[in-house]
Amino acid sequence: MTLDLGGILRRAWAITWNHKILWLFGILAGLAGGGGNGGGNANRFRDRFQYDFSSGELPPGLRDRFGDVDPNVVFAAVIGLVCVFFLIAVVLYAIGIVARGGLIGGIHLADTQNRVSFGEAWGIGVRKFWTVLVIGLIVFILGLLIASISILTICLTPLACLGFLIVAVLGVYTQLAQIAAVVDNLSISDALNRALKVITDNLANIIVLGLVLLLIQFAASFVLAIPAVAIILPVVVSIIGFANEAQAAGTTALILAGLCFVAYLPIAILVGGILQTWTTAAWTLAYQHLTGRAPAVSPPAGVVPA
Repeated sequence: MTLDLGGILRRAWAITWNHKILWLFGILAGLAGGGGNGGGNANRFRDRFQYDFSSGELPPGLRDRFGDVDPNVVFAAVIGLVCVFFLIAVVLYAIGIVARGGLIGGIHLADTQNRVSFGEAWGIGVRKFWTVLVIGLIVFILGLLIASISILTICLTPLACLGFLIVAVLGVYTQLAQIAAVVDNLSISDALNRALKVITDNLANIIVLGLVLLLIQFAASFVLAIPAVAIILPVVVSIIGFANEAQAAGTTALILAGLCFVAYLPIAILVGGILQTWTTAAWTLAYQHLTGRAPAVSPPAGVVPA
């Protein structure tokens, strides 16, 4: 089956533009994205900050700051803050999972009924929460195992490259499995099997669509990175100013960098949410087309603004 790539991308944009409530789901769905790895900082921290906490006393720097405060109170406060941040992260991740299911369901409603409300999309996300979550975890663990094997076999370059390529494909597999679970109301195992069948039966179409969306996302990320120079330059100036004991210039540059960041952050979040909505819409429409549920129809004239 040949995929009408242009029709799908145009229809995906029409849905994205005409149903702006989906942008909110796109923004929230980003909360369930992958996080960074801070393991590389552990050794540097340990090398620079070595102290025997078994003495029951605070390190000299903290002791000067907190005076005679009971060390157990300080440690308990730190542990409490870590637990609070961890709970906040878990809640945000859960909201992101609900939003991901709601985004897929909202796109499906917008495509089939030409209307979607926040409540309808959110309800779909809540109902499919565990299915979407478990599918993501299963594929994530599988990808982690493959990535670990690829790193261990890095000396065998072709095998390692194949492993990393499989990890990239697993990202598309996760997307299609979650779409199958929401659009066709399938169980976890059925959704995984359906996504695998769609990929194996339409590998060329999937690769082409994936590469096109990847290039578009890369271009959008590059454009978004350009304004970041307006933030980095004042920071560099402030560092130079403080290093040369020019406190006024350093402070002014730092304030300017903060203002630029505050102005830039909402724009970056909004554009990211729109891009997330559009790419998810493209994959959802492609899934429906490849499974024979709906043809990829170009939007009527005048739907997409010039």
